[in-house]
Amino acid sequence: MIKVVIKKKIKQNVLKEALADLSKELINLKKEKQAFIRKIDTLETSIQSTQFKETTLRDRITKLIAAESELSKKKSNSITKINSLKEKISKLKKVKEDLSDI
Repeated sequence: MIKVVIKKKIKQNVLKEALADLSKELINLKKEKQAFIRKIDTLETSIQSTQFKETTLRDRITKLIAAESELSKKKSNSITKINSLKEKISKLKKVKEDLSDI
């Protein structure tokens, strides 16, 4: 009878130790989980920040392209006006030469 009680106590002690070990392991796993959650939160924040910057830069690029297009139109108009003025100057020079020949 005493042997049975001792065996039960030994089994109980072994089970208590196993439960204690499992409890410690569970605590460690919970800590790891929390650490991973913090890392994921940090990464999500970083991703959101990067996406915001990307959107901002895309908007700026779009505005710059629009401004570039407007400047190209102005440049084209200016070149057309310059060419027109050159033609007028050339005609005036020809008229002047013709008049000086008279």
